[in-house]
Amino acid sequence: MAKQKRSEWDSGIIKIGSSTLALVAFSGFLPSLYLYFFHGVSLSLSLMASAAIQIWIVYGAFYPIEPLTYYPSLGMAGTYMGWLAGSVGNMRVPSAVVAKQSCGVEDGTKEAEICTIMAIAGSIIVGVVILTIGVALGSQVMDKLPPIVTTALNNYLLPGVFGGMFGLYGTRYPKLAVPCFIVIVALNYASSVLKVAFLPNYVVLAIAVFGSIAVTRIMYKKGMIG
Repeated sequence: MAKQKRSEWDSGIIKIGSSTLALVAFSGFLPSLYLYFFHGVSLSLSLMASAAIQIWIVYGAFYPIEPLTYYPSLGMAGTYMGWLAGSVGNMRVPSAVVAKQSCGVEDGTKEAEICTIMAIAGSIIVGVVILTIGVALGSQVMDKLPPIVTTALNNYLLPGVFGGMFGLYGTRYPKLAVPCFIVIVALNYASSVLKVAFLPNYVVLAIAVFGSIAVTRIMYKKGMIG
């Protein structure tokens, strides 16, 4: 009975999630379709192909990597909700992580999935409210802030969020966090500072994600982490 309910739950998530994401993807073309059918504005196929290739070059590596990276924290429903709402890394994942920490639940459990769904739903509502206020007052407030504050917000806000997440998980699994952190810092130094040719940013990202998964799997099999 439990397996049947779980299967029904998962199938419902997939149906709702895939259909809503498909609608969102289609809605992204509506402005272009409006300009084409009502104003006669069109682009050549070569220009559209060129733009698509440039986007894939810049963001293509993130398409397979980000879902794999965030899925353990978000779960199936949270992944659909996160990619539907956007701001996955800097809003949805931290909200889910903090909610599960506060409730004292473990990743992969039913309780964790419910916490994640509620946390992401709450972050979406709060995000919409803050975004609305930001759009209305953001420029006025930002213009009055000193440069040191705006520089800090632009350069250190997102690293601070990910640093906090690393601290949450790193204290729970220090045997895994310390060596992975050292290797990733070394790779980033080689890529950004030393400009090693065969280590562009997307290669460093792939090594960091899949390497961490592989190391975690090996350490778990050997009983080093649980």
